[in-house]
Amino acid sequence: MMKATLTVLVTVFVSIVVLFPGCDTNTPSESGPATKLGFQSVPSQLTAGVVFTMTVPALKSDNTIDQNYNGSVTIAKATGPGTLSGTLIKSAVAGVATFSDLVVDSVGDYTFSVTSGNLASAVSSIVTAQPATSSPMVIKTGTFSSQNGYTTAGIVEVVRNSDNSESLRTGSNFSVSGGAGSIGVWLTNSAGATNLNSTSQKIRVGLINSGFSGVYEYPIAGGLGTYTHVVTFCEAAQINFGNAELRDP
Repeated sequence: MMKATLTVLVTVFVSIVVLFPGCDTNTPSESGPATKLGFQSVPSQLTAGVVFTMTVPALKSDNTIDQNYNGSVTIAKATGPGTLSGTLIKSAVAGVATFSDLVVDSVGDYTFSVTSGNLASAVSSIVTAQPATSSPMVIKTGTFSSQNGYTTAGIVEVVRNSDNSESLRTGSNFSVSGGAGSIGVWLTNSAGATNLNSTSQKIRVGLINSGFSGVYEYPIAGGLGTYTHVVTFCEAAQINFGNAELRDP
């Protein structure tokens, strides 16, 4: 009788263990598929006109990446002064969409938004686009020759700046006779090589009132256009002191 009772008790105990196995600490928690988007990498600053990258993960409810998600993700400008360009739709790979050729064309503060199907969208933190700091590009250059018994020497350049404006700049070896007053710096067509007054196609970009040597820089309103020569012109005597033909560098 005792043996039979023990057998029944053991059977009941085993049944309880099977029905209530206890807590298995090795069982992973399941948070389900992705429910929302986020931003994994956002630059705090970038340069207008220069390519930058952003990565966007598809996130589960516990903010881990859903590595099975491969849907299309779209990025757009949410706020900011300029235009966002590049490849604006990317498929997620292992749950992450990488936008590697984005560009904004204007300086200022931006935020960006991302969407994908039924996932909750996201908006980035503020990103500041700085102006380009690249050196001006020389687009034309020339060497002065003297005229009318006066001296003009050295080089002159027309440069295109990072904002696409253009300027005329003399070199450090530039010098011109002082004359009886101001020396005008003019852009003109080829007739100006003989005498500035012989052509109607001309524009004065600056005046030299002192020093008469070294670096001078003047903005060219509207750009170089079709002008081919730079002339130094004595405003009082109304004669050329020198000219330089502009050529490709």
